[in-house]
Amino acid sequence: MLVNTVENGNESVQVFVALYKNLLITLYDAYLPKQAVDIILKINNNLTDEQIAYLSDHQVEISSALQTIKEVISID
Repeated sequence: MLVNTVENGNESVQVFVALYKNLLITLYDAYLPKQAVDIILKINNNLTDEQIAYLSDHQVEISSALQTIKEVISID
């Protein structure tokens, strides 16, 4: 079975902090939980169109990720 996975690690934390605090950062292929994206969009009114588009394209729904894990390891 093929499963699309997204890692939320150090790079995701760096992107979150930078966008939350409006710091300069080169955006790369890091994904953020949808809840983190919602916080950034609420707090930071100075996001560029590029940053907003990035957040839209690089978010993952945590509950769906947990469901995928359960399906892979057959937990009910």
